[in-house]
Amino acid sequence: IAGIVLGLAVILGLVKVGERLFLAPFYFNATTEFKTPGLADGLVQQGFDLIDEENDKFLVSGYMKNGDASRVYVLDEKGKVLVHTELKDGDNDYLGHCGGITHDGEYVYISNDDNDAMSLDVFKLSDILDGGDAKKQGSVYVYQKPAFCYVIDGKLYTGNFHREET
Repeated sequence: IAGIVLGLAVILGLVKVGERLFLAPFYFNATTEFKTPGLADGLVQQGFDLIDEENDKFLVSGYMKNGDASRVYVLDEKGKVLVHTELKDGDNDYLGHCGGITHDGEYVYISNDDNDAMSLDVFKLSDILDGGDAKKQGSVYVYQKPAFCYVIDGKLYTGNFHREET
């Protein structure tokens, strides 16, 4: 039994080394910008958006493992958390999947994979930047159920991931 266990350990070690060699070009070119915020609090990060190119501020969206209100973190260029905002849907906690995130002007758009609506939920950027709570302002309906979103030249784009029917 000890020989079998040792043999499996050697095989697994060789697979891990082989994986690193196979992916060496990726690891060689990859860089770490900063750590994901909120992991210790149970955040499952879903989206990322650059909101201020001049000052390098970022939005990071995600939902909470424990079922608390979904959050958006505001980070500086070094990854330091400036504030985090808990999202609200009316007077209730926003418990959506809180997926992809983007902004345009005063509004932040967040994809929500927890409902069948083909829409993005809308929040005020100023509320998110202030920290505390940000109430959902409404929804923008789109052609497909969005998993991610972004804005280029004032145009809102959405996309989803192909999932094979089973």
